[in-house]
Amino acid sequence: MEKLTQKIWVEGILFETKKISRNHCLQNYVSRLGAIIAKLKSEGYEFDADYVEYQTLMGWSGKDYVYRVTKFPKAVQDKLYLIQEKKDGKSSNK
Repeated sequence: MEKLTQKIWVEGILFETKKISRNHCLQNYVSRLGAIIAKLKSEGYEFDADYVEYQTLMGWSGKDYVYRVTKFPKAVQDKLYLIQEKKDGKSSNK
C-alpha cells in the first residue's frame, strides 16, 4: 500500500471537490499547500485561486485562500471520465 503523503491527500480532495483551501489543509496538518500546488502545476494541473470571506459558527469572520482546479492533467481527466460513467451506469467499451 502506498504511503499517504500530503500531496496524495491534496490530490484526493481535488479529485473529489475540485477545490481546496489553505485553512482546510492546516486543520489536517498540511502546512505546505503552496509547494504542493506548485508541484501539481508542474504535473499539468491548472488552478484559479482567490481569497474568500467566511463566518464561523462562533460569529467570527475571516478570509481563506482557495484553489480551484480549472484543468486536470490528461491521466486524471481519463479517471474522472471513467468514474462519471460508472456513476451514470454506463459501461466503458473502449
